Amino acid sequence: MGSITSIFSNNLRLLCSNSDVERHYYDAKLCLLDYLSCLAGGKVCFQQKLNIPEIGDSIQIDALKYGFYSHVLELDDGHRKGAVHVGGPVFSALIPVALRFGIKPNDFFKGVIAGYEATVRLSCAVQPGCRKRGYHASGICGTVGAAIGIATALKFNAEQMNTAIAAAVAGAAGVLEMQEDGSDLKPYNVGRASMDAVVAAMMGKTGLKGPNDAIGGKRGFVSVMTDTPHLEQLTDFNSDTLAVEQVYRKEYAACRHAHPAIEAALRIKPQINISDIEKIEVLTYLQATEGHSYIEVPTVSAAKMSIPFSVAVALATGSADMKAFSFENVTNEAILDLTRKVEVKEDVNLTALNPQKRAAIVVVHTKNDEYLQRVDYPKGEPENPLSQEELENKFRGLAMYGGLTSEECDAVIDEIWKEDFSLEKIMNLISK
Repeated sequence: MGSITSIFSNNLRLLCSNSDVERHYYDAKLCLLDYLSCLAGGKVCFQQKLNIPEIGDSIQIDALKYGFYSHVLELDDGHRKGAVHVGGPVFSALIPVALRFGIKPNDFFKGVIAGYEATVRLSCAVQPGCRKRGYHASGICGTVGAAIGIATALKFNAEQMNTAIAAAVAGAAGVLEMQEDGSDLKPYNVGRASMDAVVAAMMGKTGLKGPNDAIGGKRGFVSVMTDTPHLEQLTDFNSDTLAVEQVYRKEYAACRHAHPAIEAALRIKPQINISDIEKIEVLTYLQATEGHSYIEVPTVSAAKMSIPFSVAVALATGSADMKAFSFENVTNEAILDLTRKVEVKEDVNLTALNPQKRAAIVVVHTKNDEYLQRVDYPKGEPENPLSQEELENKFRGLAMYGGLTSEECDAVIDEIWKEDFSLEKIMNLISK
């Protein structure tokens, strides 16, 4: 048996050389559309918030900025079992490289499919131990997965791929502490992953030799990231379902762990008067309670990580979109008072269902009654997906917030669905 790294990379190479992979281009284009939504909206949000000058001009810096922009709104895609955001690191790394090297659409989408597959499989291989150790899988696995996506799109040979993977493993980083205390630096984990993936892929082109098994070696990626590895995720490629089909896509601008509770609250809202609420209980799985149960929200970033605030703003405004998580709402005393009425608790039965289901039960107690809703699959999960039309509407809303006109939004959408689309045209519009 060969090294885990060689088995993994060979399986990815075989996957992308199979002519059947082209039927997944539609799924990859949905992923691209969703990513561009987050990128277009996040760009203006980030620039307005920090008001800092441009930090450089290179494909690495572009990858860093794209990664940050794509994650700052908390509206980017992800994977339940892997507990990882995927599109942010993969597209943010691959797009600048594709533009610089003139990668053709067919090879671009093979890179997308390989990048998604690698990121998700690596995450599933090291979870839940990776999260328990405090690592942010989007930064850790995203670095390696995005580098593999670039290497696939550039048609690296086996030795080049091995070196690119090894360099990406050496550079993989990101800790979950970046989301604590109202920090604005959680998106940096994704931006840095994108930047380092570009650098790692370029190392692959040098011809320098890497270790034989950077992923599965005794001091390799898996050993460092977890005590409970699932190596079958890296060696068993018998499934007909690819990662581009398995990701969730967000409708609500909050941490995904808050989404089932948000949706339950939105279902309850038409039945109640806010002034009658005395207490709100949120029963959910353990992972959602860890780091997401706080009621003090000093910043918008903190509000998006807080289940109590997310539920309160959904009940108060009837929405949980980007506008709901505004500075005005984060400082609104009525919403904050409602937030203080929310108690988040673990339900062991729901914990047992995770990650197959990330469910929540919301019980709103009023003066005279109580209202209960349970959500197992919030909107956007593969079992309850956003349609192409809904994703196009999401793009229009976020892109117009980011400064595009309605006509420019239509032009981007039309270009995406062309068989021989121009990434340059799309990015010229998005980056204007």
